[in-house]
Formats: sequence, C-alpha cells, structure tokens
Amino acid sequence: MTTVAVLLAGGTGTRLGAGRPKQFLPLGPHTVLEQCLEVFGGCSAVDEIVLVMEPDHLAEARRLVGGGAHPRVAAVVAGGATRAESTRQALAVIGEDVTHLLVHDVARPLVSRALVEACRTALREFGAVTPVVAPADTVVEASADGRTLERVLVRDRVRRVQTPQAFRAEVLRAAHAAAVREGDDTATDDCGVVARHLPDVTIGLVDGEETNLKITLPGDLELAERLLAGRSPVVP
Repeated sequence: MTTVAVLLAGGTGTRLGAGRPKQFLPLGPHTVLEQCLEVFGGCSAVDEIVLVMEPDHLAEARRLVGGGAHPRVAAVVAGGATRAESTRQALAVIGEDVTHLLVHDVARPLVSRALVEACRTALREFGAVTPVVAPADTVVEASADGRTLERVLVRDRVRRVQTPQAFRAEVLRAAHAAAVREGDDTATDDCGVVARHLPDVTIGLVDGEETNLKITLPGDLELAERLLAGRSPVVP
C-alpha cells in the first residue's frame, strides 16, 4: 500500500497582507511551506509528497525542494483556480497504484505527525477521514445577507473541520470525477466533495488539534510563531 500526501499551497495570501504568498513567509527557523514539508517528510505514514503551488511560484518551490532537501517530494504541480481544481491537478499526476491519500492545507503548518498518523490509521475503518475540533462558542446560522440570526445550532453536534483529510484513493478520485460531471466546483474541502457526491461513503472523524490553526490573518502568523517557540524542534 502506498500513501501520498498532497500539500495544497496554491493561495496568494491576500488577506495576510504580506506582499507575497504565505507559504514563503518565515516561521521559526523555516518558512511556512518548509515547516509542512518537514512534518510530512518525516512521517512514517507518508511515502511520497505532491506539492501544489500557485502557478507564478512554481520555480521558487522547485528550487526549495531540489537538491535532495526534501526527498519524498515526487512532484510539484501548478494549482487551479479553485481548491477543488488544485486537488484534481495533484490527482492527475498520482499513479493508479497509490492506495491512500492525505490532503493538507499548507496554511496549517503546525500540524503534528501524530495527527497525520491518526488520520491515515482511521482509513482502516472509513473511506474518508477528517480531523475536527469542537467549538467553544455557541454557533448560529445566519441569514443569507448575514445580518440576522436564523437559528442556533446544537453545539454538542457542531465541529470545526481541519486538515489533513485522509482518503482511500478510489473514493477521492470518484468524488472529484462526479463533481466534474455535475459542474460542481464549490466545495471548500475534499471531504465536502465526498459528502456531496458520494453520500453513501461514511466519513470518519478524529480529534483535531487546537494548535493546528490556519494562517489567514497577520495575527495568526504571530500566534503560530509563539506556539512553535514552545514546542520541541519541528513537531511534538
């Protein structure tokens, strides 16, 4: 069995306001991207890595992983116009002999190897897996214009979704193929594609990590720096 990790780094970091893609910003002794590569490259659950980059920064990414610095990186490919399209760009270069897939947003550089392993292990029971965390706040559904409260959701059943998400390869391929046939490119994560287009597939949940934050705004990068400084090198 072969497991490939797809690292999605196709964003431009506009909301971060840093003037360059967030994946190339410094984080501790590395960049955001290098931090993710160190985690997945050192994980026993991962055989190969496919890195998906914003097209204007392909050359920079290839220089970064060249020269044997990250030997598990098998390919660096250009991302698409949407997140779903970026995943499909990766699927196009992954061999049919690959049995399991992990898809991770590079914007979550503090993911631990333990969480990667937990997601991969859960595929023994489920066709797809996502890490989740329970919200500390009450969660409501807003009106379409966002100005009024429609209903209060049952907090005990609501979860926040993280990555990496794990899949039996045939499940993710089939879900994206169905999405293409139906002209649907709106899902914000890959388990969402499976849930929408393969409703008979059970998606398993594993406990995520509060420190597995997504870097979106300037304050997020500052928080990630503080969290990383409190860790042992690279990952716990």
